[in-house]
Amino acid sequence: MRPCSGIQSMPILRTHRTQSVVAEHAVVAVGLKERLIGLLNRSFLDEGEALILPRCNSIHTWFMRCSIDVLFLKAWTIIKAVPRMAPFRMAWVLGADTVVELPSGVIERLDIKKGELLDMAGDSMGQPTAKKIDNSTLC
Repeated sequence: MRPCSGIQSMPILRTHRTQSVVAEHAVVAVGLKERLIGLLNRSFLDEGEALILPRCNSIHTWFMRCSIDVLFLKAWTIIKAVPRMAPFRMAWVLGADTVVELPSGVIERLDIKKGELLDMAGDSMGQPTAKKIDNSTLC
């Protein structure tokens, strides 16, 4: 994924329990246009990519061309994991404050479970970053 005006590069996402890399190239969609389009203009997500949607508790896969894995988070703790969400579906979780969209199969491959915490490990340039994102500072 290439960062553009409404997308901010993010650090590597890892599971706190096993330190497994969930995404090496995670980005946050902060602009209205990027949030509305999401992954609709993509035919697939490459392994290691993720799209993070802060202040979000619902997503849809209408008009998408592939299945995705979805993590619903509250304070960076997974409150629901939806593996292999097919195109033309909708999912929401009351109480979620962030959604992470991943390539299909990541949840199963990494054995990601409800209740796990996601950590930040540093951005792709090796810069140290905060462990959690303050969603209130994002547009």
